[in-house]
Amino acid sequence: MGKILIYKGLYQYDAVNVFADELAEGLRLFGRTVVTVNLTDHESATAALRRELAEPCELVLSFGGVGWDLKSGNDLLHNALPYPFATILVDHPLYHINRLVIKRMKASCFDRSHLCFLRRHKPDLDSFLLAHGGCSAEDEPMPFEKRDISILCPCSYIDSEPPLQRIKKQPPQIEKCLLAAAEILFSTHGLPVEHAFEKAVRETNLSTEDPLLEGNRYYDYLGLLDVLHRARKRLGILNALDKAGIPVVICGNSWPKGLFTHHEFIGPKNFREVLSLMTRSRCVLNMALVPDGSHERVFSAMLNGALALSESNPFYEQHFTDGRHILFYRWTELDLLPERISSFLSKPDAMAKIAHTGQRRAAEHHTWKQRAGTLLSVLTKG
Repeated sequence: MGKILIYKGLYQYDAVNVFADELAEGLRLFGRTVVTVNLTDHESATAALRRELAEPCELVLSFGGVGWDLKSGNDLLHNALPYPFATILVDHPLYHINRLVIKRMKASCFDRSHLCFLRRHKPDLDSFLLAHGGCSAEDEPMPFEKRDISILCPCSYIDSEPPLQRIKKQPPQIEKCLLAAAEILFSTHGLPVEHAFEKAVRETNLSTEDPLLEGNRYYDYLGLLDVLHRARKRLGILNALDKAGIPVVICGNSWPKGLFTHHEFIGPKNFREVLSLMTRSRCVLNMALVPDGSHERVFSAMLNGALALSESNPFYEQHFTDGRHILFYRWTELDLLPERISSFLSKPDAMAKIAHTGQRRAAEHHTWKQRAGTLLSVLTKG
């Protein structure tokens, strides 16, 4: 069995480093020797890399491509090494496209539409699907009837104005196209951002050969649409619940005061603290923009005994049954969400039953330890 090196870095709420630790534990269960290197501590990382890379490795693994730009002289370090560099992407590939340049590089996506995008734009890259895994809190989940948080929503505030203003500063034909794409996204359930943009290109008669769409401009435009849509959706869902008088406990960065009447802000929490809050929550609201894949929040909510409430998509529908393992909502049917939540909040026994069934399913199939087996089977194939 070979040695696997996992790079850790600086991530929001430290969530991804917890994923790395959980994945490392899973890989050890498969007989691998796993060494983690924290690249944020330059001095100790340099010493660790010299020591660990002096010996054979089966694989170097990172999340989000962290460590791709390490240098050996004038070349990228991992271009000079004889073993694969694998990266697990935890957001849309459009944000990482320029770092996916290492020889013998392999990349995973957690969403099937992301994988299609990556294969289209990086056809020579060895890419594959790897769903997120969930994480359990270090403390034991509270009995459902004693949980003191009705609905927990871990997410950061996103201001829609900066991306909107940047869109309005684009050349007129690009501005028209991007605003059309934003409306297509806003009025459609589960559409990938690149599909909305391509539809808007056709509808506004903008040629796909236009120089304004060349190179990194295309990825920049998709990024603007992605941020704008996430901002609008988060505020839209929370506004709908607030207007219905359904209080939500929100933890995350940058939320301004006075946005809502009924919701409670408890400030940013690191990922371990969020997991602990999940053990006290009856329901966890997931608003991640995932057209056809998974987000760890759904699995983590389940593992910590909460009922997961998430926008539906084909991947979730393949693995879970609405009303049995999870509660689904649709962005285009947002007016139905408050009544559905209110109905379940008034039936704690029904909520507890769904939460328990979801917890069993997540523990059986959706942890990072289990993803370790999937990862090894893909990377050692052939």
